[in-house]
Amino acid sequence: MLINDCRPGIDATFQEIIKKRIKCKVNVCIQILFYKINISDGTVDKEDRGYMSVDAITFNPATDDVGNLLEEARIDLDEKIDTYTNRGSNWVVGAIEQLILSLVAFK
Repeated sequence: MLINDCRPGIDATFQEIIKKRIKCKVNVCIQILFYKINISDGTVDKEDRGYMSVDAITFNPATDDVGNLLEEARIDLDEKIDTYTNRGSNWVVGAIEQLILSLVAFK
């Protein structure tokens, strides 16, 4: 949902990249607020903020689609969140607080 909320800014950025035909590597990172839940009464015992990111993805404006790139990043991040929360530690996602999109141009 956060990616959708940030989509106008992301699209504007990639429109510039496509217009100037810049090849770049894209790194997507999120800041997550986790809650550790006490299973006996359902209260929050602890809060923790963490970061998760995907490996840098090469974006070529001549051949790649922004929508596919973002979907690939979302799927990868969802898998990482599921892996973290399903380890039996009673951590759940409280909120995804920040989306960080880093771009590095190359020739």
